[in-house]
Order: sequence, then C-alpha cells, then structure tokens
Amino acid sequence: YIISHTAPNDRRLIEKELLVAYHRALTAAEEGTELHDELKRYSFDDCWAAYVRGGAQRWVWLFCVLTTLCPDFVNQYFHDQLAAFLEDHSVTPATIGMPL
Repeated sequence: YIISHTAPNDRRLIEKELLVAYHRALTAAEEGTELHDELKRYSFDDCWAAYVRGGAQRWVWLFCVLTTLCPDFVNQYFHDQLAAFLEDHSVTPATIGMPL
C-alpha cells in the first residue's frame, strides 16, 4: 500500500522509518529458537533490498493487469505512483528482475 496509496513525498518521508520498525519487529523472534538465529542473519540492508525489489516487481506486474480493468484516470494515478517509486529507488529495466 505504501507504493500505491501514499503520496510520493509522504512515502519518501516515512518509508525508511516504517521499514526500520518492520525489520525490528520481524527479527524479534524469541531468542534460542531456530527462527531467531535465521532472522538475525536477515540484515536491514537485506530487508530494504527486498522492499525495493519486491515492491517494484509486483507493482509492474500488477500495473499491467490493472490497465485492462481500470479507467484511464486510475491507470494514470497508479502509473505516477509506480514511476515515482522506481525513480526514487533507481530501478531500471536492467535491474528489476522477475516477480518472485
């Protein structure tokens, strides 16, 4: 939702803070468990890369689907949201990859 439903200027202001909180909660598994050890290896940089890569990959795919279902003004809105995200995170056709 942050890519599609948050104004780009607002997203820019809050996305890192939100992802820090998400990563902190994600890696807070109970100490001494197998999950704890695995999550401790999941760095914030890994989390950030997954956010950028996954968000871009999924939204490019979804945008293609939406264009067949939505009116032009809605497609333009989602285009602009996605374009701002891709530009802000330097995602290009050469770097995007396939959706996971």
